[in-house]
Amino acid sequence: MAAEMFDTLAFSKRLQAGKVPAAQADAHASAQAELVIAYLLRQAATKQDLEQLEARITAALDQMATKADLEGMATKADLDGMATKADLERMASKADLEGMATKADLDGMATKGDLERMATKADLDGMAAKSDLEGMATKGDLEGMASKGDLEGMATKADLEKMAAAIRKELADLAERTVTEEKLMLLLDLRDKRMTIRLGGMILAAVVAVSTFMRFMQFSVGG
Repeated sequence: MAAEMFDTLAFSKRLQAGKVPAAQADAHASAQAELVIAYLLRQAATKQDLEQLEARITAALDQMATKADLEGMATKADLDGMATKADLERMASKADLEGMATKADLDGMATKGDLERMATKADLDGMAAKSDLEGMATKGDLEGMASKGDLEGMATKADLEKMAAAIRKELADLAERTVTEEKLMLLLDLRDKRMTIRLGGMILAAVVAVSTFMRFMQFSVGG
């Protein structure tokens, strides 16, 4: 049996190849085979172990559901649309609904459509209060005032703005002409002064020339 489970001859030859004497190599091979067989026998299951395993498997199978047992059960597809535990935890309980209004309580109340047509607080914020209207003119105060037809022939704000713009332009043109005339008078005055200076110079030059000529004549006659 040992030879069938462990090759003692091959083991002995390997020892002899390593310079172990033949008798010693055979003894080592036999001892090693006995150790291997003993280890395998300790690890192998006995008949009693197999009987106990079979009993446990049979008991487990008895507890398992058969195909017939599962035929009336819900499938995974059937459960996909059902509420989970988490879904139910988020839902209101009976105690939460006890203080809420019933359908009968809501029958006389305004609907969402009714509220949409009503003015909101923001709409009322920009409207005039009663105190704001106290100083305003009444219908009786307005009866003696001019009507829209009376005002149709009168100048509008746009007409007055055009007139003001035209007046401002005329004033600007007049101021520009005034400045231009003043500049012209200054130029004419400056030209007259230059002509006077030139004329004076010419007269002075003529006087000097005549005086020189007279002296020259006197000197000639005396000589």
